[in-house]
Amino acid sequence: TRFLAPEALRGAGGILLNVHGHRFVNELATRKEVSNAMLAQPEKRSFLVLLQTDQVQAACQALGLGFYEKIGLVKVVPTLEALAQVVGVPQSVLDAEFDSYLKAARGLAADAFGRTAFANVTELRPLFVLEVEPVVHYCMGALKDTKSVSRYCSDV
Repeated sequence: TRFLAPEALRGAGGILLNVHGHRFVNELATRKEVSNAMLAQPEKRSFLVLLQTDQVQAACQALGLGFYEKIGLVKVVPTLEALAQVVGVPQSVLDAEFDSYLKAARGLAADAFGRTAFANVTELRPLFVLEVEPVVHYCMGALKDTKSVSRYCSDV
């Protein structure tokens, strides 16, 4: 069983890591850009990590993240060591990724993927982590009708 994780989690400060523990995209890019980047990753899945800032806590509460935690889709991990165990990578990989991310969040360096908003993240805190993959959850488009409301079908 899978559930659709709210996209707003990326906006609340989410960090996407691939199965090797590396960031690979500006998490605040368009859905299309983020989805394409996720699909280009090994196994086409990723981990969404949220540092528990006040803003993240409020967003997670508003989005019902507790439900996902209750059914086991979200884990709370206290350290990068614990996150490394969940993701299945050496802690040194995560140390380097989060060091780079936090330098950008503090304004000490440019973000490698062009991210400029960091949801007030400036230090490591306990983390929420969930495994994610891109999905189509709605389509934007139109149907062409005749005046009698019948559909034009190009494949009939």
